[in-house]
Amino acid sequence: MFWKWRNPRCQWVSNGDLERKNRLLFYITISFFQQKSKDFCLKGAFMLLRLTDISKVYGVLPILENINFRINEKDRIGLIGANGAGKTTLLRIIAGYDEEYEPGGEINARFGLTMGYLAQEVAFDGESTLIEETLKTFSHLEKQHDLLRQLEQEMETLSGERLDQVMNRYSHVMELYERQGGYSYENETKETLFGLGFSENDLNLPIKALSGGQKSRAALAKLLLEDASLLLLDEPTNHLDIVATEWLERFLVNYHGALVVISHDRFFLDKVTTKTAEVEGRKLALYEGGYTRYLKLKQDQIEKELKSFELQQAEVKRQEEFIRRNIVGQKTKQAQDRRKRLEKLVRLDRPVTKRKSLALNFKPETRGGNEILSVKRLAKSYGSRTLFQDLAFNLRRLDRVGMIGPNGSGKSTLVKIIVEEERADRGKIKIGQHTTVGYYDQQLSGLDPTNRVIDEVWEVDHSLKIQEIRSFLGRFLFSGEDVFKYIKNLSGGEQSRVQLAKLILARMNFLIMDEPTNHLDLPSRQALEEFLGQYDGTLLIVTHDRYFLDRVVNRLLYFDGENVTEYHGNYSYFVRKREEQQAAAAEEASKQEEQTSQQKLDYLERKKVSRQRQNRERELKRRVSAIERRLNELEERQIEITDMLSDTETYNDGDKVRRLKREYDQALKTSAELYEEWEETDMKIAVLQDGKTGE
Repeated sequence: MFWKWRNPRCQWVSNGDLERKNRLLFYITISFFQQKSKDFCLKGAFMLLRLTDISKVYGVLPILENINFRINEKDRIGLIGANGAGKTTLLRIIAGYDEEYEPGGEINARFGLTMGYLAQEVAFDGESTLIEETLKTFSHLEKQHDLLRQLEQEMETLSGERLDQVMNRYSHVMELYERQGGYSYENETKETLFGLGFSENDLNLPIKALSGGQKSRAALAKLLLEDASLLLLDEPTNHLDIVATEWLERFLVNYHGALVVISHDRFFLDKVTTKTAEVEGRKLALYEGGYTRYLKLKQDQIEKELKSFELQQAEVKRQEEFIRRNIVGQKTKQAQDRRKRLEKLVRLDRPVTKRKSLALNFKPETRGGNEILSVKRLAKSYGSRTLFQDLAFNLRRLDRVGMIGPNGSGKSTLVKIIVEEERADRGKIKIGQHTTVGYYDQQLSGLDPTNRVIDEVWEVDHSLKIQEIRSFLGRFLFSGEDVFKYIKNLSGGEQSRVQLAKLILARMNFLIMDEPTNHLDLPSRQALEEFLGQYDGTLLIVTHDRYFLDRVVNRLLYFDGENVTEYHGNYSYFVRKREEQQAAAAEEASKQEEQTSQQKLDYLERKKVSRQRQNRERELKRRVSAIERRLNELEERQIEITDMLSDTETYNDGDKVRRLKREYDQALKTSAELYEEWEETDMKIAVLQDGKTGE
């Protein structure tokens, strides 16, 4: 059943009772302050939520106009668009988290719908540790666990009918606890945290001590464990390395609910989404398929619209020519009729065939030699932690090398050593003759926040005239008064474009780039890829953008935190080789498993199963003890009744005899049921113990 409301109100349920303004992870339970009646009932068993004619204005600037959007069960929707197009605004409206939103239009949601929303920026603090905060998601199971312990203590002291009642309640609560994952939720929580890049040592860190990126990952972990029917994720891969992103992809592909996700990670969108919703020109258009499929459908649509526009223009010109030649003469009436029809004609707009994006183009000032960079026996450690040792590789002119690996594995450290911002423990680095190095720093530390955009870029080449520098900045989407903005007032994406402008204006023949696509929207990333594909120089790039790696690089260095492995190909080639290596390793492991049955389960799985078995066995043994106590009570009562029935005085009292016989028969029946349950429970214990023996 669905309910419709014009002015939605939401009841917010938040873990940790955080202040609403700081809430970054929550369930939303749709509740209504309207009379629930047949007037508000909608049909459509598969629909979760529908937006009709939703608009949003900031001041006098319209952001969204008449948005119509439907989310069905199992939908996997990628929400894309240029920076500032209104994607995050739309997601916040859907989540009910836009406090300034003035309802215009309708939001229709399935009754009882639960939504989990992850914002880009989080304010996640508190005294709890990481594991404690994440486990709050399962507070209902912890309460059930406490209730089980309480009932166990009660069963130790009770007898008779009251014991039967408590035992029945205990069985019901234990069944519910087990069905809801009471014996596995702690392992599930740890697996989720580990999948998102946390280590065992991180679990007991206080939330307030985590970095911004770690807090975002912690919020994401809680959200995934909440098990909402609709997930709304705003840039969930922002703080994830490639390994964690791949884990998240697998999780979301198998997620039981629906998903709407904003992401600039095109590889992620292709893996996870089955529909693409594009926000452009304040409107929303929906396409079937992931990002790559969307590109083709979008191009087909543009070509179709362009053809219709051109056909209409040709027909308009033909009619206007007829009117011009015949407005005076024998065919005046026909010309007048055609002019009226033209006046009523709905004119088609010329479709936008190419979005406004970065215009990148330059050649290095000097060609440079063929030997660009030589790295020999390089080593770097921090304390007892080794990032790499005996690292060796060479770069020749026109090489395009990408560096990938988990966060903290040494990629950015190597870059800083090459540009002499850090020192290696040992080894040698040699820059080739006539090689000029341009460095793009992911922290954008090369920008002076007190400078204006035009001054910051002008410092690279003072010989340019003001009109030349303004024209150059226009290629980076800085037009009009934008060039006089101060660096400190720019967004992350704008600062990235300033850094790119400086790098390109310097005309170096060896570019070292650390996360160059961070903060760039999809059109800007595509423009950067096209530029680097034509760049007549050498590239060394650190990035988590797998789509970017596929289009730009021809070699990869993979850092795993201990070793660095070289692959001669792009990211897709790396994935294929890694899968081959994993398949070979799995085959070898399978052979070893046949030889040693004790190694069928890895350590973590055995530990998990053993803990669950021990918990279950302990619960069953408590149940057996309670049954045995009850059986003893019943047997004692049966003996008492037998003695009483053999007494002459009792035997002569017919009512008393009948009452005692009924009690005796009931005791026999209850004993039989308990004996049957005792045998079944004892058999379950035996099965668990046999499994333990076979480990």
